[in-house]
Amino acid sequence: MLVSALAITAAWLTIGGASARAMSTSTEPGWTTHPTGWTFTTGATTQPPPPTTKPKPPREPLLTAARLAADLRKAGAIAAAPADLTPSLSDHEDWGPLIVRNGCQLSLIHLVRSKPCVYGDRTAPTTVVLFGDSHAGMWFPALERISDEWHWRLDIFTKAGCSPPEVRLYRKCDKWRKNTEAQIAALHPAIVFVSWARWIEPKARPERGVATGYGSSWLDGMAAIFQFLQQSAGRVIFISDGPTFDFGAAQCISEHLTDVQTCNDTPLSKAIFMPKLRSEEFQLADEMHIPTIDPIPWFCTRTVCPVLVGNILVYYDSSHMTPAWSSFIAPVLASSIASIIGDTPGPAIPHGI
Repeated sequence: MLVSALAITAAWLTIGGASARAMSTSTEPGWTTHPTGWTFTTGATTQPPPPTTKPKPPREPLLTAARLAADLRKAGAIAAAPADLTPSLSDHEDWGPLIVRNGCQLSLIHLVRSKPCVYGDRTAPTTVVLFGDSHAGMWFPALERISDEWHWRLDIFTKAGCSPPEVRLYRKCDKWRKNTEAQIAALHPAIVFVSWARWIEPKARPERGVATGYGSSWLDGMAAIFQFLQQSAGRVIFISDGPTFDFGAAQCISEHLTDVQTCNDTPLSKAIFMPKLRSEEFQLADEMHIPTIDPIPWFCTRTVCPVLVGNILVYYDSSHMTPAWSSFIAPVLASSIASIIGDTPGPAIPHGI
């Protein structure tokens, strides 16, 4: 099981030693040097065989939900921005995911059809899809790591400012959504990971032909897209939206380099955007038997939501996580996915970014 595979390793030890030429050949009983450390002699001359493999460097323990929670709590003690802040405040190109820079994630305007963008193991028999707006796109670095390790083919269908629920937003968004639905249906993927930003909901208008009765145009559209995805994919997993702030994280840190607590103490209750709608989305997903991943514990403690954890800038604006954080939390996302599908398709996701 992935959960056990991700348990923190009790200890990783690498013991250095003397070279073979300097190895003791004393005939006195006692501890003597050995190329891989120390060995106890009985008094006879010993010539231990040389090691067949090089000592392995120490490994960091794999990231678990418990360790991540501890990292989030420690963020409260950070006083100043670290010199090795990742991404750098000056390196704007590293703020957004690769799919933004290379055009795989479509911009708010212009294109209405996603080009073929495939990552992970491109020859794998298992295809998974990432579908949604830019808040879905920010999960790309994490899902790419998982797809690489688990040998999944990962297809990307994301467009900024265009959410999957079947509502009317703007003409090019509505066209893109219809085109994307056709592309997903043709792939018939094993899993569709779907996500979106809740802030779009007030802009939504009813879409003609969409069944009503779920409480609002947004929830009607959400039910419609869930029904479509259930018919077109083996499994649908909804990743709920993350925290939203009333300030830009990178800008705040840059203005408070020696007093980052000014930026790091937003109350949890304030960072959860549109909490009533959030609860309604969870309820509808549950009624439709769509498993939901709630990522809030990967961003917040029980009381606050920091924007700087360790040396990682968690967000580059008010709501989009940086690729560094997305990649960092890939192991806990993998654990959640494994618990949903009831299987571990591959090895534990290594710690790191």
